[in-house]
Amino acid sequence: MQGKISGQYTNAVPAIVPDEEDLPGWVPKNYIEKVVAIYDYYADKEDELSFQESAVIYVLKKNDDGWWEGVMDGVTGLFPGNYVEPCV
Repeated sequence: MQGKISGQYTNAVPAIVPDEEDLPGWVPKNYIEKVVAIYDYYADKEDELSFQESAVIYVLKKNDDGWWEGVMDGVTGLFPGNYVEPCV
């Protein structure tokens, strides 16, 4: 795509924003943040979420105690918020 700015041509790159249709069906529409795991985490309890480094998790709730609730691959559970960072 090419555009003209102040008499000069520039190669503009359109932003890629995924449509809701492109997301897997299990992704909640009301998630508050999309994060990526920076460490592996193995659940100790049934209500926790296990994941490996680089896993993408959709955060549903951030609890004051540092444990967050999220969804990954259609599975919902709690995980430590300090094991993830925001997706960029």
